Amino acid sequence: MSARSAGDRGGRVRFWFADWRVSGSRVKSHEGRRFGPIFFAQHMLSQSVMKMTAQIPPLGPRDTPSMHLQTQSPGSDHWTTVAEKYIHSLARTATFRIPDWILPATFLMVLRMR
Repeated sequence: MSARSAGDRGGRVRFWFADWRVSGSRVKSHEGRRFGPIFFAQHMLSQSVMKMTAQIPPLGPRDTPSMHLQTQSPGSDHWTTVAEKYIHSLARTATFRIPDWILPATFLMVLRMR
């Protein structure tokens, strides 16, 4: 990952990132999910409470205004919705708070686009 500043060229100072690379034994690639529609999600776990925030791009007026958080039980192909949250219209985020989160957990964030 590298960061450059437009200020290096005498312009207004702005930063951007290029050549992102992610690796590790727990990172999985899904070619069908390259862009999203979810930009990224970050989470934290504290005292068995999982908090997660997803950042998404601007939505169209016909797109679904909520996101679903789903989990999958070990050995199952079935996904269960454990929470649904509305997307904040200005911040373009959906924030989940799930008590009694059990690790390890396989989860999926779902945003339906039209």
